[in-house]
Amino acid sequence: MLAIILNRIRFRIAGTLVLAFLAAALTSCATKDPAPLIADPNASRETALPWNEQQKWEREGEAAALNQQRR
Repeated sequence: MLAIILNRIRFRIAGTLVLAFLAAALTSCATKDPAPLIADPNASRETALPWNEQQKWEREGEAAALNQQRR
């Protein structure tokens, strides 16, 4: 009777370990970035927008009074 109980415990432990290894294998991290679907020759991380320049409406009128920085 004790041998049957120990066999069942071993079987459940083995099954749990197999499931844990399977889950780890299926959720592993990717080592390479996926290839883009469309090749973009102008692909870069910077944009052409001038983020550090004030627009005309920010330099004149009511918005100029809110601006703390003076040029």
